[in-house]
Amino acid sequence: MSDQNPAPRSEPPSSTTLTRLQGTTLSLLASLASLTLIGYRFGDSNHGITVPILKRFIDRSLYSNDILVATGDRFPTIFYQLLASFLPSTDWVPFAYYALYVISIALTYAAVYRMGVWASGGDSRVGGLAVLLAMPVRIALAGEALYRVAFSHSHLASGLNLMALALFLEGRRVLPLLILSLGVYNHALYSLYLLVPFTLMLLWEGKTLPRRSTLIRLGIAWLPVLPFLAHAAGQGKPMTREWLDLLILRSSHHSFPGTFGDALPDAVVWLLLGLAAATRSEPGRLRNLSVFIFATAILFVSGTILTEFIPVKAFLQFQPHRIWRFLSVILLVFMAADIVRLWRTSPLMRVLAAFYFLTVFATGLEQLGPLVLIAVFAANDPPLPTWVRLLGAVALVALEWPDRTVLWTDYLAEFVRRLQNPAIFAVLGTSLLVTLSIRQKDRRRALVLSLLAFALTAGPLVADNYRRQRIRFEQGSFRAAQNWARTETPKTAVFLTPPQEAGFRVFSERAIVGEWKDGTQQYFDDGFAREWGRRMETVMAQEFGKYSDAEIVALAREFGADYIVGQGRRRRLPIAFDGGSTVVYSLPSGF
Repeated sequence: MSDQNPAPRSEPPSSTTLTRLQGTTLSLLASLASLTLIGYRFGDSNHGITVPILKRFIDRSLYSNDILVATGDRFPTIFYQLLASFLPSTDWVPFAYYALYVISIALTYAAVYRMGVWASGGDSRVGGLAVLLAMPVRIALAGEALYRVAFSHSHLASGLNLMALALFLEGRRVLPLLILSLGVYNHALYSLYLLVPFTLMLLWEGKTLPRRSTLIRLGIAWLPVLPFLAHAAGQGKPMTREWLDLLILRSSHHSFPGTFGDALPDAVVWLLLGLAAATRSEPGRLRNLSVFIFATAILFVSGTILTEFIPVKAFLQFQPHRIWRFLSVILLVFMAADIVRLWRTSPLMRVLAAFYFLTVFATGLEQLGPLVLIAVFAANDPPLPTWVRLLGAVALVALEWPDRTVLWTDYLAEFVRRLQNPAIFAVLGTSLLVTLSIRQKDRRRALVLSLLAFALTAGPLVADNYRRQRIRFEQGSFRAAQNWARTETPKTAVFLTPPQEAGFRVFSERAIVGEWKDGTQQYFDDGFAREWGRRMETVMAQEFGKYSDAEIVALAREFGADYIVGQGRRRRLPIAFDGGSTVVYSLPSGF
């Protein structure tokens, strides 16, 4: 009888094969779940820019006096013109945004799932865990997050590009390259970011392929992009000091790595954990990650030099550091594979796996990342390469770790509370139908169950979820003031609104003097940047509510506004609409 301890059993990978219908249904269900668990918004943030631009394409009589909405004709995307051609009226915009958001997030989760299965060598449980880890919204380097809780064309571009990335990692070439090269007309930056590592991989593979094959692939990747680049170059204007100063003031967190701050140490931990996990993977998968890291390094180094030290307008507009969005997802799926591997190893390693999972999943625990890194490196089974352990040691010693409070209980408590929502029960119930269809040996019965689950998801569940979400953005005095403006004022009316309050244009369908959020358009419109900067400098000379009645009226008249939107009944001006916390004043005569 041997006195040696038996080796721990390793479970075989779970390789459930999903049909396209089952996969589509589960992706949509995950998307609907995230809307309840994480949230969804309509009418604020960047919607104050994109919704009016879309509505102007639908109805040219709207926003005729709005400098921001006028930039829509020069917006470097065909998305809003294309969407406008499908919508019969502006009333359809809220539902169109909701539906496209559901589809975009479903695409995102489907891509993350596929990458998780790829990273683990075929384990569907890793794919599912990767989707769960991808749900929380994390703001990382360059202000990037995998997604936000409000739709824009960038969400659709991100979902499509992540799917292209998943297909590329799986070994496909033509389709993912076409998704990127044609996608540049929807969102140029995201496509161009991924084309850099894809091109490097094509060149690497070209060493073992016929030259003709490599040239064809490179042509698919870049020939459709050339007209866009030529047009962009023709529209470009020299960088002025005024433009640069406004960019630094409004959007430095996207373009200047010197402002990344506390996000940098977190990113280093993320990179090292993902890299450590990848070294335990099959060599081909590690090579893919290495090429992607090399491409990211090229963009980071060149981007830092040509923004912080020698500012070049094209690079400031390109915002190359935002490639982190895509690298972080690849690292995430490798981390998911490592968590599953640790869980299978031993009871002690299950404790580490649980701690690892919570640190990645619960926002507010990022500051515990170095402890997870130390534990994972200390476990060292199977052994990590020496160079990886050396990198980890250098990072732990050299980086300046921010002193932050651990804020995880609030996030987890709120997440558990939202799990009790009836919408989640409906999603879980429909997921059980999909699971039942997967386990059916009878193909006809499996198809019937799959069709039923899809019909429930795309029909009642989507409709009920939209109804619940709509209740939220149809309430409040700010929304009531917009409703009044749309029905009771002429289309040519202009409103002076608090510049820090975003989204008055959305439901009012009326022009405003300007908002601070509008500044994102300065990246591609120099003329707008100058006028927007002048307006913000004037309107934000002091806190909006502290202007006297005479001063606020003078501001309104300077910019041609007909009404003033205020908070509370603080002014002795004629009240046109009283919504309680939001009041609309008309300009008095002879004031």
